[in-house]
Amino acid sequence: MKTLTKSLLALMFSLTITGVLSQTSFTLSGDATPLFLKGYALEGGINLKKTRYSFAINQLELPSFVNPDYDSINKFRKSVIISASRFLNDKQTGFHYGLSFGIVNNEKLTLLDSLGNPNPTIPTFDDSYLKVGINVGYFIFPFFKAENALKGIYIEPRIGISYAINKDDILLGASVIAKKPFAIEVPTLNIGYRISIGN
Repeated sequence: MKTLTKSLLALMFSLTITGVLSQTSFTLSGDATPLFLKGYALEGGINLKKTRYSFAINQLELPSFVNPDYDSINKFRKSVIISASRFLNDKQTGFHYGLSFGIVNNEKLTLLDSLGNPNPTIPTFDDSYLKVGINVGYFIFPFFKAENALKGIYIEPRIGISYAINKDDILLGASVIAKKPFAIEVPTLNIGYRISIGN
């Protein structure tokens, strides 16, 4: 009886592990958007059935639609972002939506002169804060029918909004920059590769 019980438990455990692994995949990608903003972004992720977890590092110059003071202040941000999201299907393709937590470890603010050049008389200001956000993305596999390595290539556009938790007003020279906790995130265009386990 004990032998039969152990055998059944071992079979159930094996089937559970096999089921989980058959719906597990890993991703690695680079974001094309920061390449046009004097920066870079890299992201790694793991997909477990319908759930996705990711970790990203990035640095980039904030464009005008994210930086409302673009004409007078240059902002260059470095951050680390951890995200959790959920797919609408078990194939880990198409739409996914979720939450993110970010650490902006350095946001350098530089006051610009009338010509758009850094003002040498005003020191730059280094800011840091935390942020939380919501985002929506879409995984596209252009070669999903391929029977070779091309099958894992994907493109993922993603957008989101965030809220800065501990951001304060900043005095830069004679200018006071009011904190704006809500912000539109710079759109993401990840180009990456997925490795699926059990497929």
